[in-house]
Amino acid sequence: MPSSKKKYNSVRLQKIIKQISGEIDPENGALEPAYRVKGDGIIWCYSPIAKTMVRILRGSKAYLLQEITNENEETMIFVPYEVVYINKEELIEIGYN
Repeated sequence: MPSSKKKYNSVRLQKIIKQISGEIDPENGALEPAYRVKGDGIIWCYSPIAKTMVRILRGSKAYLLQEITNENEETMIFVPYEVVYINKEELIEIGYN
């Protein structure tokens, strides 16, 4: 049975990894804006790769793997070194820092 959750764009993930490592080229397109997970401590998020809940440190830098379509909807993010679903309300955009 197919999953109702959207899959992430692997090309976008590779671009984000290049951006983090500093190896991005102008032909890769525009940079991806960074986000932070709000608060202090930890948050438990579902990892579709591990198919289990994983701990993410609040305050971590994150990058969107899916566009946010609804304010109350979960989105998939890359938090080094995890891909997880998180509620949009838990993120704050910090731009290109």
